[in-house]
Amino acid sequence: MQIHFDLRFSIISFRTEERSAVIDHLLHTLCRKAYDFLLIMATAIKNFYLEEFVPSYQSASGRLIDISKLVEENKNWTPIPLPYSNKTQSVMNLSAAIIVNICRTYHNTTLLPKKAFELITELITASTDNPDVVAKQIFLTHITKRIMNVEVFSFHVVRNNCMKIKNVLFDDERKWVELAEKVMSHRQINGKIDECLADFGQPVHELTDIEYEQTKVKVTLVESAAAMVRGFAGFHEIFINADHFRQKIDNFKGDTHLLQLVAKIDIISVVLHEYGHIKIRQSNGDFNMHSPIVGQLSGLPAIKHEFGIYAEKKIFGQQIDWFLSYDNMDIPFVESFVGAIENNSSLPLGFVEGVVPRDGDPFVIGADVQHRDYIC
Repeated sequence: MQIHFDLRFSIISFRTEERSAVIDHLLHTLCRKAYDFLLIMATAIKNFYLEEFVPSYQSASGRLIDISKLVEENKNWTPIPLPYSNKTQSVMNLSAAIIVNICRTYHNTTLLPKKAFELITELITASTDNPDVVAKQIFLTHITKRIMNVEVFSFHVVRNNCMKIKNVLFDDERKWVELAEKVMSHRQINGKIDECLADFGQPVHELTDIEYEQTKVKVTLVESAAAMVRGFAGFHEIFINADHFRQKIDNFKGDTHLLQLVAKIDIISVVLHEYGHIKIRQSNGDFNMHSPIVGQLSGLPAIKHEFGIYAEKKIFGQQIDWFLSYDNMDIPFVESFVGAIENNSSLPLGFVEGVVPRDGDPFVIGADVQHRDYIC
């Protein structure tokens, strides 16, 4: 108490500009100490995993391993937030966040595939100087917050191991990137996502043109052996799986004009979904957040709300399977919507009709993954 009083008294005794500088210094010091604490905790988690847990599963026989030892140790750990404003620090802590996410998600299902953990161990010990490693760790951070059938979990981990950033783009892929950038710079799209933020009880800060340029989100294409992965959110970066859209394009049965239109609106859809995830993480401050919980805490109905799905519904009225909708959808409306994005003009009023809806998984956050009849 005495320390608090002395600190307050000493700050008040400064002139206004000096007081501001002292407060800024104190806040910087507190943030630095918080980051240092997170790094110490993350290092301890990773060390336990590598030194205690890994040897135990390496000596185990059988296809499944018991992670109860890891889950029990997790009770001594605090959740690992990943400060969105400090990418360098957060990337260093991604591996610990993955471990804690697994423990919290699968604490009641403690038998998981050994092969998955062999690949997870390989990934979290790889150098994050490699952009492919960072992309893989980010994707794994997202999907480890969603409980899955153990075989599905293993499938995603195995396929994630094959993901790599696509450095040489085809002409149409470069156009996807250009279109994605136009989606994120469109004032009405940003306004709609800001409405979603308000619904989730998150602070909304309208960016100036200068601030927008300073926080501009990068668009990166990846190649993934899991073609059902549409995209996922990174730190000031959206990842789009080129293989997912390439497969859809190759299987399309309509004419060329329809193909171009449907491909564009589907790219727009995945971008606004993942851009929504980036904006709520910017607002909330934690990259490892769980948007359905945030939605419920803000008074939204009991149904789980995944922010990307929520954003799609705010803009399109529902989630839409565009590649199944081309036969009956209102083509002039879709043409008008795409044109508005491309030309930075006003979006058409209302919602598109004649489309095939899809039901997203409200428990997956940050990653856009298609499973047969639904997309999340």
